[in-house]
Amino acid sequence: MERLIAAALAAAILATPAAAQAPFDLVSSAERVKAHMAVLASDLLEGRQPGEKGYDIAANYVASQFAQLGLKPAGDKGTWFQQVPLTAFRAADEGAYVWTGRDGAPTTLVFGEDVMVGREAGPAERQVAAPVVFVGFGLVAPEKKRNDYKGLDVRGKIVVALSGAPSGFQTEERAYYANGRNKRAAAQARGAIGFITLSTPADEKRRPFSESKRTWQSWGMTWLDKDGAPFNPAPKTPGLGTLSVAGAMKLFAGAPKTYAEVAAIAAAPAGDPPRFALPGRLDVTLRSESRTLTSPNVAGMLPGSDPALADEVIVLSAHLDHIGVTPPLNGAADGDG
Repeated sequence: MERLIAAALAAAILATPAAAQAPFDLVSSAERVKAHMAVLASDLLEGRQPGEKGYDIAANYVASQFAQLGLKPAGDKGTWFQQVPLTAFRAADEGAYVWTGRDGAPTTLVFGEDVMVGREAGPAERQVAAPVVFVGFGLVAPEKKRNDYKGLDVRGKIVVALSGAPSGFQTEERAYYANGRNKRAAAQARGAIGFITLSTPADEKRRPFSESKRTWQSWGMTWLDKDGAPFNPAPKTPGLGTLSVAGAMKLFAGAPKTYAEVAAIAAAPAGDPPRFALPGRLDVTLRSESRTLTSPNVAGMLPGSDPALADEVIVLSAHLDHIGVTPPLNGAADGDG
């Protein structure tokens, strides 16, 4: 989800204060985790959506834990809270996706079955119509001698890219290259005018595509820059949506490789499937709604003891926000995917 992560700086609410010097106790640590989860996942907090009462309750809870740990307030004006101006945005309706393949017959992609609508901070309505190019994972990683755009012309076109990154990448590197914002920025730098993510069979096993209908109208978040404009890493290459395996198969009909074939190659550690233009054109209409709000980060600081390092800072962060109230789901779940 492309939304602001509300950072809790020096987020050590589960740790033992350094001054206590107590030996690590796995059992009591697990009980502390359970206790914190019981509060933060409580229905009282209503999904911890930024700008809403439940989030503010959660923020005050975290601040109280920081105080108990002996941290010092590091927010605005000596408080625990750093107020952040935000824009919230979401899809206003199910959008429209029409694929015209090699045979010239238009096919409407079905919301919730073939496609899940994208959400963008930007104009209330956006229309993009262009040929489509498959770019593998959509990676540009010079240190790995990897450029998924090599030999492809994506100027003025919509790119479609597999979700995630190759399984052979080291964990932190994989997380970086799997990030949708980084992929869109790479696509924009090469002139693409739209970006679509392709679900893989592995995605379908982890979380059936149909489940995304439960949260499709949850709010995304981004911060406002110094000029009051919403931050967007690739404003010229909007995220137009996500296709299911079934939806991807429709776009790959008549292509040099089937979607099943490229997905199987991508599942290998190298994750380097062939890349090519798809035989058709996609017309997308997105409608969005947005609102502005302010919501706080929770910031605490543990001063160091070495004068020689007094000007150096180590920042730890964790998100406190979540997706607000959605249709029922039993148990607690984290939705940053």
